[in-house]
Amino acid sequence: MRTVIKRLEITHFEQLQLIQDEQLSSLTIANQSLAGSTVQSSTYTSVAFSSCVFYGCTFKSVTFKNCTFNGCNFEFSHMYDCHFENCSFIDCHWMASTTRQSHFVDCELDHTLSSMTEAHNNVLHFTFAETERAKEVHSMLAAAFVAA
Repeated sequence: MRTVIKRLEITHFEQLQLIQDEQLSSLTIANQSLAGSTVQSSTYTSVAFSSCVFYGCTFKSVTFKNCTFNGCNFEFSHMYDCHFENCSFIDCHWMASTTRQSHFVDCELDHTLSSMTEAHNNVLHFTFAETERAKEVHSMLAAAFVAA
């Protein structure tokens, strides 16, 4: 298990790796290439992925919280039972990739990823929409009470 919790940058190439129980927090991972690898049961918190390539990778039961993916390339990569919370995907490429049974909570998805999540039991959930709706209902009830 690799645990890294500090501000630094990781840049390297790995292939055919089993990355399991990895805990990374508050990092920048730039220009990393990961090919034919499996990442499972890992947690990434406040990690900025920039210009990374994930070729033929499998992500299983991985949690991403407050992460950004900017200009990343996911080719032939698959995400199973992953959890994304408050993550953003900007200018990423998703050639021949899939997401299955994954949860996206308050995430900013690019067009392709948004389309990919429409099948295979993925869940998109936006808590800020619920909060705004609750505020609207509260305002309507208050206005109705004052009018009565």
